[in-house]
Amino acid sequence: MFITLTSGETVLLDSLHFGRTYAGLMEGLPTPDLNAKLWADALTKMVPLWGERTTYIIPPITRQIQGRTIFPDLIFFAWLTSHTPINPDFMASELVVVWFAPEQPDVPLSTVVTKAIRDIPWKSLAEDVDF
Repeated sequence: MFITLTSGETVLLDSLHFGRTYAGLMEGLPTPDLNAKLWADALTKMVPLWGERTTYIIPPITRQIQGRTIFPDLIFFAWLTSHTPINPDFMASELVVVWFAPEQPDVPLSTVVTKAIRDIPWKSLAEDVDF
């Protein structure tokens, strides 16, 4: 799936993974420590599948319940590639983007992805690569 960002770059969605943000939380509310671990883990979670890549987390819109910060229901991981490098000495540029989103069962997944990543400042976040 190709996506055109608002900055004009066209990126390819190479791979997408998603799951429940608090899948391991059996009961109660997340603690600040759990949220910090979830955030830190999100930066490296896809390394076993995709290798080490520059990763950016889009800051989530959170809500407060009983004084606790709650991230949205789902966490997404997208590996994006542009066949146009930032520096012409390279072959392409890429970026792994992580974001949190509420469940939207009636919204196509392609719309969820496009809406989340379309405003990414590609040239300041992506990393040039050679194949």
